[in-house]
Order: sequence, then C-alpha cells, then structure tokens
Amino acid sequence: ADREQVIVGDVNSLVQILDNVIDNAIQAYNGRSGTIQLRVEQVGDDIRFSVSDQGDGIPPEIEKLLFKEMVTTKGKHGTGLGLYMSHSTVKGMFRGNMWLETKLGEGTTFFIQIPLTGK
Repeated sequence: ADREQVIVGDVNSLVQILDNVIDNAIQAYNGRSGTIQLRVEQVGDDIRFSVSDQGDGIPPEIEKLLFKEMVTTKGKHGTGLGLYMSHSTVKGMFRGNMWLETKLGEGTTFFIQIPLTGK
C-alpha cells in the first residue's frame, strides 16, 4: 500500500526557498524571454526539487561563493542573503542539501533535496 510522504519543516519556508531560486532563474535571462523548468521527483527516501534555466550560467569564481553570506550578483539590487538563507534553511530546518550545476553559456540548475518521512 502507498504511504503518505511527509516533509518535516515549515512549508512557508520551503515556498520561500523555491520562490527565491525561481526568481534567480528569471533574473538569469536579463530581461530576455526564456524557459524555466521546475521538477519534483522522489529520489530514494528524499524529495528533490530542481529549478533549471538556460541563461548565461555562473562563472566559477562566483559559483563557489553563492551560498555564502553577503554575496550577490545583482549589484545594489541584491542583499546577498537569498541563497545563503535558503541554503542554511534547507540544511538546518529540513536536514537536506542544496547545490547547483552550471555551465557558462548553457544555464544553471539548482537542486534542493529533503528527506521524506513515511506516515
């Protein structure tokens, strides 16, 4: 029999994290039209969300700093807290992981993976 799968943590925080990552994907297009793909899949005992864009990608020197506090690629329009707080919340509140894969000129995918508990 199928059992209900539950994520332990605050759903509003998860929505904020996904909103932040989707907003970053939109901004990757710099005002151009483009496609953003949101996927949700079960991977073993986890649920994995992925958000992909086909923007310019992220240079390696910025990629390695993205989950650190006060790092922004948005100039004066960014606080440098979005991905830092998202990463901290995924790890702390949800006991999950957050990472990215990027290729210059091809785009970026952010992954959020969170353990499920069966009920």
